[in-house]
Amino acid sequence: IYNYGKNNLMVILFKHVQMKKIITICSLLFSATVFSQNYINLSKAEVKKQLHSYINKNDLAKTSITETDTTLVIKEHSAASTYRFDKKGKCLSEKIIADSDASFKQNLQMVLDQKKYGWKKINGNQYISGFAEKLMIELALGQNDFTFIILRTDWSKEMYDILTAN
Repeated sequence: IYNYGKNNLMVILFKHVQMKKIITICSLLFSATVFSQNYINLSKAEVKKQLHSYINKNDLAKTSITETDTTLVIKEHSAASTYRFDKKGKCLSEKIIADSDASFKQNLQMVLDQKKYGWKKINGNQYISGFAEKLMIELALGQNDFTFIILRTDWSKEMYDILTAN
């Protein structure tokens, strides 16, 4: 039995708690990086390749990818993402489901922080990108539903101007 003394034990406990916080923050950052609007309009093969690359690069052995004719689903420890593809095999939406409010906010903020899309909040649960990008984010309305969807849109300039008029 080691005799750490009261002060040394407190230091060890403090360091342990701090390390757990750092690990939690890092895992949130890693999970958020896989989820982004960068996959919209890519082919299913390209999205699948990038997801596998992400898993291998970050050594995420517990991450899984499930595939159907029209979807790819990636599941990690704090979130899951479903990519839907149109008849031509292009990604038209991404649904992100987080397991907590903190993870949800982190994932959403990572998407909104990508300045090249020019995200603008148009109401309580929707954001739209700049006109050329033609993307929309819809947040779930349920109190404990930590979900948002990034969609490819096909709006006209007139429709976009109406949406951004407020």
